[in-house]
Amino acid sequence: MVHNYFEDYGYDSCTSRGVCSISSKMASVQEIVLLYLREFAYYSIQLKKFNIEENSVKNLILNVLSVFVSNPEIKDNMLDEMVCIFSKELNKIKQDYINSCKSSSLEPELIQNEFDLTNDCDALKSIRLGEKQYSKHGDLDKRNRIIHELIFFSAKSITTYILELNSFGEDSKSAYDILLELLDSLNIENIRDDDLKSILYNVAEEEYSLVKRLAKIKENLYGEKGEVSVSYSTYPNKTILVEGTNIKELVDILDSVKNMGIDVYTHGEMLAAHTYPKIQAREELKGHFGKGCGNTLLDFSTFPGAIFVGKHSIDNIDSLYRGRIFTSDIVVPSGVVKIENSDYEPLIASALEARGFKKGRKVDDEIVGFNLQLIKDKINDLNSEDFNAICFVTQGNDTYEDKSYFEKLFKLLPEDIFVVNFTHHFERKNIINIPHCYDLYSVFEILTMLKEKFDISDVPIIGFVPKCDKHITNLILNMMKFGVKKVFMGKCAAKNLNPVVAKKFCEIFDVIPYSQAKDDYKHFIDLLSL
Repeated sequence: MVHNYFEDYGYDSCTSRGVCSISSKMASVQEIVLLYLREFAYYSIQLKKFNIEENSVKNLILNVLSVFVSNPEIKDNMLDEMVCIFSKELNKIKQDYINSCKSSSLEPELIQNEFDLTNDCDALKSIRLGEKQYSKHGDLDKRNRIIHELIFFSAKSITTYILELNSFGEDSKSAYDILLELLDSLNIENIRDDDLKSILYNVAEEEYSLVKRLAKIKENLYGEKGEVSVSYSTYPNKTILVEGTNIKELVDILDSVKNMGIDVYTHGEMLAAHTYPKIQAREELKGHFGKGCGNTLLDFSTFPGAIFVGKHSIDNIDSLYRGRIFTSDIVVPSGVVKIENSDYEPLIASALEARGFKKGRKVDDEIVGFNLQLIKDKINDLNSEDFNAICFVTQGNDTYEDKSYFEKLFKLLPEDIFVVNFTHHFERKNIINIPHCYDLYSVFEILTMLKEKFDISDVPIIGFVPKCDKHITNLILNMMKFGVKKVFMGKCAAKNLNPVVAKKFCEIFDVIPYSQAKDDYKHFIDLLSL
């Protein structure tokens, strides 16, 4: 079957291949990684009491979490090397803590494990021991494993922003300290739901501060975001495709190909880069290729140039590894070329060797981004007395299922429900459609506008979060912190968030999992009477 993504963006790479979950091997690897991370966090916190910070351990923690953001398959030799480094660093930080205690005439309080993590370079042996450690307490252990995976998910989310901040030469001590506290909570046996809620809310709040800080840095460097027309056409030339979320990597590539006669296209979430005027104006940046993040397999297989996949974005696309895919990620799958120290020469050489677009194709441009002041003016022009509630929908999935769901939901909603819609475009007088592409900070800017316009105790905000990405739990928690009364959460593929873990998250934080549009509409209306 030939799929034309210019006409139909209901295609989904995950569903098409059945690769919607992580392998059992990687699940086992995560088990042992959690055992190490909780000890690293504990001893790091203890050493801070002696004014000692282990930078090597800090880098290790951030890099390890970075590796697992996209759940790549890790080769056995790399696992052995990873466990060897873990063992060496854990032994060192543990001994530093013991020595610090002795020098202060204190008795060290060590984490007790049934096996020694500091003396092994055999990954498979360590994994078996880790499984044994986790499988002793029946149903109670099942809950702990679910909670640990939820903690791990939150840790990966905030780590991506810490590392993105680092890429701009900035650091965040407070965020790293909160990350350590989060990982240290893995040492609390049978943690209470209320304690877990407090910890996860703190992490989400810190993540929001990082998102806000990054937004300001990007606007200072690349100009204030706005509504722009983005080309989806292709042009005859040698070419590079850039996928990911770290805009600085795109800018570095644009700088590297300047005056070389190579065109650059964005893919997936990198679409957001076009909303910055200084990036949009770059001659090397020709437009956007493809129609959605879920189309990775299809888009990569049809792109006739070199492909760069940024940090935290490498996917299970092993069938396409043909020596022309490059990444800056720490773990590099077989057949993918690693870019070291922002040296893009191998990427450029591959682009020059590839055939490139021979003829190109003309496709209609699309409007992406938005003018925040215009959105504010539209909200201020509303008569707050005309509305009984606000339906706030964040970015959706580029699938027919998603579009159909909201088409049905919006038709059911009465006109006294005001809708702020980041997902598919629907024409109704009570809907403000925000063109495709957004950043998380914009969500909170608009929520702030709504709170300034409406008394949300009388006109409650009900949220919908359709897209299950690596930030979904922290996004939902921050929406609640901003006053959203209740949130409906979209379905998660197991590769992104284990459905069992998603269910537990919903139970703890009283989040509503998606059902059918008709049923969710009824639930929505029932919430307004509470």
